[in-house]
Amino acid sequence: MSKKKKKRYRGHYCKICGEIKSNEKFNGKGHKNHICKSCAKLSQLDKNELVHLRKIENIELSGFVLSKANIEKLKSYSKNSKYPKVQKYAKQVLNYYNERIEEHKE
Repeated sequence: MSKKKKKRYRGHYCKICGEIKSNEKFNGKGHKNHICKSCAKLSQLDKNELVHLRKIENIELSGFVLSKANIEKLKSYSKNSKYPKVQKYAKQVLNYYNERIEEHKE
């Protein structure tokens, strides 16, 4: 039996913008920290906001049923006034999830 080879991507994944970029788009420390040059130029506040948005996006894409931990995380993000975009997006995801639950119960 031959084993299937795992698909390898050319380049590196940036954990801030969520893209796979070429090796040249990362500086020395960027490889280790998984942050591309363009994201490294952003302020720390913007970086944190983008990371939180990426986490909410991953929770949203996880499926119909959310775990209690994910629901609690979304609730804490929706109360966070430091990042207004994160707060708005988390509220949207929670509202959408609650609507789907209500439809499913009927």
